[in-house]
Amino acid sequence: MGATGETHTLNTLSLVNIGYRGSLGWRSPEVTRLEEQWHTPMFGNDPIEMGITEMELIHRLENIERYPPMFETAFPDSGENSPINIQNVGRALASFQRTIIGGNANYDRFIEGDDAAMSDSAVQGMAVFTELGCDECHGGTFFDEPTPDLEARYGDHGYANTGQYNVADGSGYPPEEAGLSSRTNAPQDNGRFRIPTLRAVGQTGPWSHDGTTRFLADLIDDYARGGRNVETGPY
Repeated sequence: MGATGETHTLNTLSLVNIGYRGSLGWRSPEVTRLEEQWHTPMFGNDPIEMGITEMELIHRLENIERYPPMFETAFPDSGENSPINIQNVGRALASFQRTIIGGNANYDRFIEGDDAAMSDSAVQGMAVFTELGCDECHGGTFFDEPTPDLEARYGDHGYANTGQYNVADGSGYPPEEAGLSSRTNAPQDNGRFRIPTLRAVGQTGPWSHDGTTRFLADLIDDYARGGRNVETGPY
């Protein structure tokens, strides 16, 4: 749900380690810079997330007492122009988001040689994670990098169809949120969404691209089953 109360079709993506990410959107690989990405949630109208214009945003910031001196300090090269402008707001937001770092977890300490950092159950789970191929999508330092084989099959780095729905030809997704195909119009991109990071995954629910999975255990069950078990309603 957006800041204005409007329901959205996509889940809120985690910002953990977002500064290391290339493509930033669930279905928009062309957006690669944080300085650009914020325009979509702030000023987008379909759906309305923040419900504000550029002029309204600048006016609000200029009239909050502490912001003008802070912007002047952060952006001293503005000259005679006001440092509170759209470009600097984007730079400030991006600078902040790049400080949201997730690391030094139990997993990191374990692979660095601390055998006591992870429980026996977690070590067993790590083995299963690899044996079942979870790391084909969730590989790399941030558990969001696909293997070269997966990239070769799909073509776009970090986007895959996880088979959560079974609409039409068996690979389809509901038309109101069909994934990457809404950008490319390519049938093979139907149902493909960005592979999210698994860093801090226990704290970033609800899960799934549409935010409809409320418990992490249910998400794992869906993967074990080969898809969702939807018994009522559409799809």
